[in-house]
Amino acid sequence: MTRAIEWSTARAELEADPAVRAEMDRYAFAHAVALWLLQHRTARGWSQRELARRVGVSQPVIARIEAGETEPRVSTLARLAAVLEVELVIRVAAPNDRTADEAIVVDPAA
Repeated sequence: MTRAIEWSTARAELEADPAVRAEMDRYAFAHAVALWLLQHRTARGWSQRELARRVGVSQPVIARIEAGETEPRVSTLARLAAVLEVELVIRVAAPNDRTADEAIVVDPAA
């Protein structure tokens, strides 16, 4: 008989496995970018095709980014940020250092 468990419990059990945790860490950036892009694109009511046209890439490129299947280059992120009218800031810090002030602001117009 199968047992039903809460997602938070299942996730905690999965994350306790070092191999699973390593895979999650490996794809964390791609997934964060995917969620960010999906949120901003849908907030504007744009299709993937429309965003791709505005950025100058193909629709499958946007689909792969939103699926978390790829880590886009900084130049692609800069073009996305410009089209979505948001500022792209890359923070450089030691792991787990949430107090670092050093950041790189990417200006696609420069």
